[in-house]
Amino acid sequence: MIRNIRIRQWRAYDDATIDLDYPVVFFVAENGVGKSSFFEAARCCLLGFPNGRAAARAVRANADRAELSMELALGDDDIINVTRTLTRTGRATFSASRNGVTLDENTYLSTLQTTWAADNPLIDRLMFGDPGASRSNAPLPIRDHLAELLGVTPMLDAAATLRLAQAGAHSRVATVREAANASADEAAVREAAVDDAREVLSAIVAERDAA
Repeated sequence: MIRNIRIRQWRAYDDATIDLDYPVVFFVAENGVGKSSFFEAARCCLLGFPNGRAAARAVRANADRAELSMELALGDDDIINVTRTLTRTGRATFSASRNGVTLDENTYLSTLQTTWAADNPLIDRLMFGDPGASRSNAPLPIRDHLAELLGVTPMLDAAATLRLAQAGAHSRVATVREAANASADEAAVREAAVDDAREVLSAIVAERDAA
């Protein structure tokens, strides 16, 4: 659960802290107030900037950089604080801590994945659900996610290994059959040559007898 988010020098926001005190929060306002900007800020703070130079356009005019901070509650006493900054040139920084212990970005993202039982592209789609702004046009990894969630990934991996072994066995059988067919053809040719030789020998014997 996102407890709060602070937005500084981001689009229409100069410096705003928004507390999210309930599991479900609705934002209702006129167009142009900053609902979409808040949505985008939350997404970028949680999962990172999709493209530094493109995202840098969100830095507020006359500001050198934007700063997004968020407090996440993974449990009653499990708190993550994450801060991301973005300069006008597209340079991004990241810092985070979990209950006071510093996290690098890979550990942070892995923590989200483990806590929510979903990889980051799936988290992105399910939480923010905007295909046009998605960081990837690849299909949702629903099959892999469900397999991991249900604990059947090792079985699927074993099945894939067996399919590869089966394909290799079929290939070897085909090779042996081709060799066998070639041997059979060669044997037929030799047998025909023997028959021809026998006919020639019979003719020679007949001529000899006649002589």
